[in-house]
Amino acid sequence: MAPIDSIEGGTLSEEETQQTLTLSPKEIQTIHQRRIMNIKDAYDFIKERASKIDWQPKFEEVRHIHKLIAYELETENPKNIPGQLRNNPKEIVTRVGNSDHGGIYKPPRLGKDIELLLLALLNWNQDLAKVGIPALIRAPLVHFYFELIHPFCDGNGRVGRVLEAGILYADGFRYAPFAQAKYYLNNIHQYFALFNQCRKNAEKNMIFLISLL
Repeated sequence: MAPIDSIEGGTLSEEETQQTLTLSPKEIQTIHQRRIMNIKDAYDFIKERASKIDWQPKFEEVRHIHKLIAYELETENPKNIPGQLRNNPKEIVTRVGNSDHGGIYKPPRLGKDIELLLLALLNWNQDLAKVGIPALIRAPLVHFYFELIHPFCDGNGRVGRVLEAGILYADGFRYAPFAQAKYYLNNIHQYFALFNQCRKNAEKNMIFLISLL
């Protein structure tokens, strides 16, 4: 579980993480411990949901995952309300990424646009699943487009990785979150840089297609 939190800037060692997982809710004392417990709860939730026949992630389940991820973490970002989609006023611009990993991206601003895009993404995944597109293709695609939409003020990386693991779980992969998180941590700079590389390639392809019209 330690690599999952470390990707998001957590500082607990694997030993400290294991100790945290044995604590009762009343024994949680630090923000890092709370993050670990929240992530565990989110993965437990998605694993249970993914065990159902023909399951694929739903809109309200995504919001619930964020509620679990953001529970009692108001001090990290007071604007990050658990389960609430981002809805930026004109004077507030969300920026994702940095120059070290390929540049900065501005995701959609309005809550109604974010909701529409998220619903479309989840419906698209369900349609792909129905026609037999394997989870090994769908899971990273959903993860990528989820991060482009960037639905919440904070915790999008954690929610996106939980969704990715859930889609893999539903297709029979049993150790998805641990193997996935360890790989991402071991390749963390490439992990972040590839998001921007894929985004830029998609933009170039779109410009090319428009030029053909």
